[in-house]
Amino acid sequence: MKMKKQTRMGVVVLIIMLLVSQAAIFASGASEQEEDGKSISMIHFMSPAYEAGDANDKAFAASMAEYRENHPDINVADEFVQHDNYQVKIKTMIASNTLPNVYYSKPDLFPLLRENNMIMPLTDMIETDPEFKALFKKGAFNDFTFDGDIWAIPFQLQSNHVVYYNKAMFKEVGFNEFPKTMSEFKDLVSKLRNAGYIPISMGNKGRWLNPSCIFNTMVYRFTDASWFNSLYNDEGATFNDKPFVDAAKLMSELVSLGAFNEDMNSIDNNQQRVLFYNEEAAMFIEGSWALGPVMDNMSEEQLKNVGLAILPAIDGMPEYANIVAGGPGWGIVINPDMSEATKDVVIEFVKELYGQTFANAAAANGGFPAVKPMIDEDALHPLQVAYNNIDFEFAPIFDVQLPGSIVDVFYNDMQQLLINEITPEEYAQNIENVR
Repeated sequence: MKMKKQTRMGVVVLIIMLLVSQAAIFASGASEQEEDGKSISMIHFMSPAYEAGDANDKAFAASMAEYRENHPDINVADEFVQHDNYQVKIKTMIASNTLPNVYYSKPDLFPLLRENNMIMPLTDMIETDPEFKALFKKGAFNDFTFDGDIWAIPFQLQSNHVVYYNKAMFKEVGFNEFPKTMSEFKDLVSKLRNAGYIPISMGNKGRWLNPSCIFNTMVYRFTDASWFNSLYNDEGATFNDKPFVDAAKLMSELVSLGAFNEDMNSIDNNQQRVLFYNEEAAMFIEGSWALGPVMDNMSEEQLKNVGLAILPAIDGMPEYANIVAGGPGWGIVINPDMSEATKDVVIEFVKELYGQTFANAAAANGGFPAVKPMIDEDALHPLQVAYNNIDFEFAPIFDVQLPGSIVDVFYNDMQQLLINEITPEEYAQNIENVR
């Protein structure tokens, strides 16, 4: 397929560039690992500031603590890399062949990892342990299954798109419920701006927030997953097609209406939430992983005014109203470059770390794990119940599925579109040029 060939070419070019500065590269990967089955190396983006992190951070902390308590004889050397820098770090480690035993990856890197024997098929690990397999929700492995094999273990299954909104601010400008059509939504944006509020706080400094959490789903307001599948499989769809361009035009229109904060490309997703917490912004849009931090950082009185929704339908196109970008996103993968003794320990480590303890802790803190949690639903916060009541129809996450060379333009040029440096048509063409 054309797109998969582009994946290999793009990453090979990156590797050549990275090898030039290989001396400066972190070198604690597989080549330096102990091979006695008593040491495990890992890289991840689960923040060590767990008490201030999201549900997955807290679940990782709880599950890792349990593993270490149960296995005091095994040394787990885990390295944290901040989320926005993680993809670059992984590509650097691929270039220097210093990947650890366990790491996270999105499917866009799977072809390269497979070609270079840097990722282990996990089908036998899963199929030979029906008890472990049965823990997972339906469809959890879909995004990680290629050529008949499963290549990663999901730790989450969630929406990349949720609108968090302040019901009191909405009522103040005459909206007693979330708009049902895009024309109503644009009217709401204008009224919020006129009332002195930031309609939607956006923190796109890391480049991924808008394309992944807002624009991706905006495209699905004009089409369904069949368009993306045609694009991905090189079956006729292009980025210049009307749904993609119309979504880019809608994004530009919202900018013109003053929907976002002026420093949207200079603050990150954590800072965008603060504007919402402080009641300076009426909305922010992020994935379901932000629910935990909202619950942690707002008072019970404030939380009574928090509502959850998804972008409304385009007028006259109600058939696409429930489609959102969603799924597991990142997965846990295993590097096969280790001794058999270490491999056995690593397999059991992954099963224990991302099993029931992780799921229960994630769900209890507002997360949405890939493993079915065993907790009393009556104990859930009303916002968790509200999330569960949203009628999501998940469709592919562009920046999870697309090759890195395309994602880079998808990310970078969105920042230019947001400040009117390029037109919607130019945005679409620039991405099409790298296919």
